[in-house]
Amino acid sequence: MNLDGDPAPEQVIPQEVCTSITSSVAAAACTPDQYPQRRIVIEDTCNGAPRAVVVSTAQDIVNRLLIANLDGLTPRPEIYFDLRSGASGRVGDTRIIRWDDPAAPGTCERVRTLFRYPSRKTRGKVPRGAKYHDNYGVRVKEFSKRYPGKEVRLTETYLDRNDATCCPSYERTSYFGYSGGRDAYERYSTRVKRLKK
Repeated sequence: MNLDGDPAPEQVIPQEVCTSITSSVAAAACTPDQYPQRRIVIEDTCNGAPRAVVVSTAQDIVNRLLIANLDGLTPRPEIYFDLRSGASGRVGDTRIIRWDDPAAPGTCERVRTLFRYPSRKTRGKVPRGAKYHDNYGVRVKEFSKRYPGKEVRLTETYLDRNDATCCPSYERTSYFGYSGGRDAYERYSTRVKRLKK
């Protein structure tokens, strides 16, 4: 896969790592005090030398990995991944990134993050009446003709103090469209609703 303008192709790899309380390392087999997880790595060359750039945190599973031209404006493809952890997948690392030009001549390509969840810009406040964040889902699709390419729909659920984790009371749905001026996905719509029990 060619993620930039040079002749050498890049590889996007869901790399298995062995995680302990203190570290995560790539290894052929995990020791008894480690457990296997996965992270996304881009393998490339820079100034003739191979290099591997870790672009995600380590999580239990790779739920989704897609390489496509998502933003509709820039010629390079974007990388969308959704990694999750835990029995119900409530913890995760979800991003849209691009392999961008070097910051200066003689330096290497760099990662440009266009969307990331959770982050301060994307995670919503707990709605009035709710107590805890529950779960989230992300879908990348063309939802609006106002924006080029595909948008991001983020759905977050929230619990009140009496809810079981199966049955949240509130749902927030937010939409993000790609802004060429900011070179990032920006929130353009948010709606919170109370779910029927």
